[in-house]
Amino acid sequence: MAFIKTTYKCFAKRPFLLIYIAAFSLIYSIIHLMNPLLELLENLGALGMENWTDSMVYISKELYTIPNISIILPAAALTALILAVLSGLVTSGFMNLYFETLTDSRRKTAEIIFTGIKQFFLKTSIVFFQFYLAMIAIVLFVPMATVPSIILTQKAIENSSGNFFTTGFLTVLTLVIIFLVVAFTAMAFLFRFPSIFFFKKRPIEKSKNVVSTAYLRYFAPVCLLVSLFLGTELLLLTIGSNVLEFFTGWVFYTLLLTAVSAVSFTGYAMMLRKFKRN
Repeated sequence: MAFIKTTYKCFAKRPFLLIYIAAFSLIYSIIHLMNPLLELLENLGALGMENWTDSMVYISKELYTIPNISIILPAAALTALILAVLSGLVTSGFMNLYFETLTDSRRKTAEIIFTGIKQFFLKTSIVFFQFYLAMIAIVLFVPMATVPSIILTQKAIENSSGNFFTTGFLTVLTLVIIFLVVAFTAMAFLFRFPSIFFFKKRPIEKSKNVVSTAYLRYFAPVCLLVSLFLGTELLLLTIGSNVLEFFTGWVFYTLLLTAVSAVSFTGYAMMLRKFKRN
């Protein structure tokens, strides 16, 4: 109840927080309609396969070659850097506004936002850069991780020796491991951002110490957020109408980013109180 009460007070005191999230979600939903990754996969022929297993095998064959890797890795690093700079510029003011709302600041909203961009742009950009690199590594890891279980499953089916382990459990286990890797990565970075604002010195190190006091308590909500994000992406892929996809994405992303902001900043503030008491 304390978490919900604190979050409600923040958004009630600064309604611009919700306006900011809705505006950001609106822009992201427009960009999502022109998702270059989906077009790239279509050009590779991956989405034209009969099922996702064929897609994973096809992508792994096309991706893991020396000529491709020598192009993909520098391009991915450059993309991560550009996205990090843009993300830091767009979100540092918002994060500072949420932080100062938690600390009962009475300064004007515009002043807080510009102060956040001026003081925290570089730090948030660095954390975003680390986050994007980690996510790119996971994306590159997924085809490589799924192919062995896919091959074993297909061989078992071809030899008419399919049992529960090879045809079911192994595939599910692989997907669960991938999900947990994503969830642990999200958990690692989600609370680094508020730590930047709460601590001026060694924020990343202190973030780890603070989160350790309530890791299991907040890991479940983080898993739920990851599930909602993946579910939203899958839902949008099934919608045929661009207009419907846009409005559905806008609503879902607004709700999702509101929840992410609350878990990140309100959650961190509550963990910090417990950390200081200990």
